[in-house]
Amino acid sequence: MVEVGKPSRFETVILTDGDMRASVLNNGAYTQGWWYKDVWHILGFDDLNKYFTDKTYLGATVGRVANRLGGARFELEGACFELNANESENTLRGGAEGLSKQFWNLEQTAPNEVVMSYLSHDGESDFPGNVRFEVSVTQRNPWSTYTLQGHSDRPTPISLSQHNYYTLGSAKGVDAHDLELASERYLEIEKQGVPSGGLCSTKDSELDFSTPRSIGHVPMPIDHYFCFEQALDPTDPVTKFTASFALFLAAYADQPGAQVYSVANMAKPLRGSSGSCIEPSGCPKNRTGMNSRSRSRKVAMRVRLFIPIISFLIAGTSANAQELGPPPTFLEPDFDRVELGQLLFYDPILSGNKNISCATCHHPKLGTSDGLSLGIGEGGIGLGSERRLDPENSPEQRIPRNSPALWNLGATEFTTFFHDGRLEADPTQPNGIRTPLGTHMRPGFQSALAAQAMFPVLSPDEMAGHYSENDVSKAVRLGLLTQQGGAWDLIAARVAAIPEYKQRFDAITPGSEISFTAIANVIADFIAFEWRSDNSPFDRAMRGESKLPEDAEFGMNLFYGKAGCSSCHAGWFQTDHKFHSIGLPQIGPGKATRFESHVRDDGRLRVTGRAEDAFTFRTPSLRNVMRTAPYGHNGAFARLEDIVRHHLDPVTSLRNYNVEMALLPDFPGSEDETPLLEQQHLDAIANSNSLSKTTLTDHEVDALLSFLASLEDPAQRLGVPAQVPSGLPVDQ
Repeated sequence: MVEVGKPSRFETVILTDGDMRASVLNNGAYTQGWWYKDVWHILGFDDLNKYFTDKTYLGATVGRVANRLGGARFELEGACFELNANESENTLRGGAEGLSKQFWNLEQTAPNEVVMSYLSHDGESDFPGNVRFEVSVTQRNPWSTYTLQGHSDRPTPISLSQHNYYTLGSAKGVDAHDLELASERYLEIEKQGVPSGGLCSTKDSELDFSTPRSIGHVPMPIDHYFCFEQALDPTDPVTKFTASFALFLAAYADQPGAQVYSVANMAKPLRGSSGSCIEPSGCPKNRTGMNSRSRSRKVAMRVRLFIPIISFLIAGTSANAQELGPPPTFLEPDFDRVELGQLLFYDPILSGNKNISCATCHHPKLGTSDGLSLGIGEGGIGLGSERRLDPENSPEQRIPRNSPALWNLGATEFTTFFHDGRLEADPTQPNGIRTPLGTHMRPGFQSALAAQAMFPVLSPDEMAGHYSENDVSKAVRLGLLTQQGGAWDLIAARVAAIPEYKQRFDAITPGSEISFTAIANVIADFIAFEWRSDNSPFDRAMRGESKLPEDAEFGMNLFYGKAGCSSCHAGWFQTDHKFHSIGLPQIGPGKATRFESHVRDDGRLRVTGRAEDAFTFRTPSLRNVMRTAPYGHNGAFARLEDIVRHHLDPVTSLRNYNVEMALLPDFPGSEDETPLLEQQHLDAIANSNSLSKTTLTDHEVDALLSFLASLEDPAQRLGVPAQVPSGLPVDQ
């Protein structure tokens, strides 16, 4: 803490993070207000002048000793210290000139964080010792975190607290709030609320809040110190404050207990009509309010707001729970259709040369991907890292983008496909799907998932085959794709000519011909059924069924907190389904048409034409991310740790990148590093990066990796068939 001149006027700082904001004052280190979407959750005055005469300590930092000191005195090391009384014969909140009455030095260290400091001199308010106090306040949606510290040059009583009155915005005031405390005991009090030192059981008493209970209907004033359970898990909330309409607030603290009291119908111009103060602090063991002498004291408290109207939280979960949005909903396909889709997914009959199936690049052994940075489609032999060029029919180039995984694509929230989002559900389009085919797109696809499943068969590099090699590749070469007699019809005719396929289609759609859209629809049904992954350790923890291991839980707190991962990797499946540039290095042939000579991959720009979309790509889901290496739209990083570290400082990582960090099958003549050698191209990618630099320790990176491992649920159901109706070989 750096000592600076003592301020003498009000300073106000507004902290913001998403929809959450707080107003903090240097006078008394007050929190003037805490808002979520303009609904307040900490009571305060709009008129700053009211804080000069405030006697309720409304949002103040209080101390040196937060609770009451009976008789305005205490003993320390054989000496008796007499204090000024400011509540009848007692000293409350550090006295009339306590910390809440001082101007603090204020430094805003980030848009969502402020640090306040104050030096209390020896003898101030009649307390001994020079004490340096520091208070930090951080807003990180949905958390509000307070850290209060005091360091003295001699033994002195220090018991700090944050004196916020919390409200959930109900018009009915405190009567509409339920309180729950992790406490079975409270301190007995004498007259004027001074603690006597005796412990009382809350069981069967008016102060039993071990289960949620209305505050407004307690027939006695609440102004008591509640002792928290000693065996309480530090990740569990010490208190929950709930509104009748299911909005609730939870507090977490490292203190042995909290002073709790409610206040109703406070005088205007107070913002709000009532609230309850939950004040974690050291235990006032006896009527002097002192439990120990100390040279140093630290209080840490976090408050979290849960808003089920816009987010989902399973009742009864612990601090592990995150705001993930509504629970996912899934397609529930007919099982006969699923079984038919499985056979077609693994059958090479759909490829031009009858040598590649969907599973070649989306195999369950490889996390529903192909295990390569940039794969080899047509002209390759083998599976995964063993895939190599066919010497009899070598491909012209690598596949320009990494093969995306298929997990949870049956969840209804997945409506945008491919790394650049070039195919997506769009109700403004004639068939409800926007695709590169535009008006040439055929009707009949039941979903965007079904439509995207069938585009690889039109790609010469992926499944169609090279020019003039087969009837499908010839049709593609001539631009005959969706037209009558085009590539899609040729593939459908192949399937219809196989008796078992004809029999199975007749069973599910009697009297209908086997069309390309019908093939696509059952393949989509299989994908939706087979790779539904929603029972990972993370899911079970969010449902309150179990807890994450300690390292994974620490990593989760980083993921949804300091590391900022959830700003893009949001929701149950860790994706916002949006497009971002994170400065990924470009390798391989780039995304270009046959007549273009560049090696760039401009990302979303090629779809929208908007300059701001250059080098942006769709946020991938992180489900089973430990299984889906390599990572990035072009698989630039073969190791998960490497791409995690890239996120910490994307521009430096981009400029220091080496293509050896990728996993590329041998491809003589390929110029995979060419994009990295063009300085102008490199600068353009760096300038497009949207991530801020973040600092994490090696231990924190390891914890993030542990959390990512908790997202694993392999979830394979039908598996790989031993054979398919065409009789062609199946990638096992």
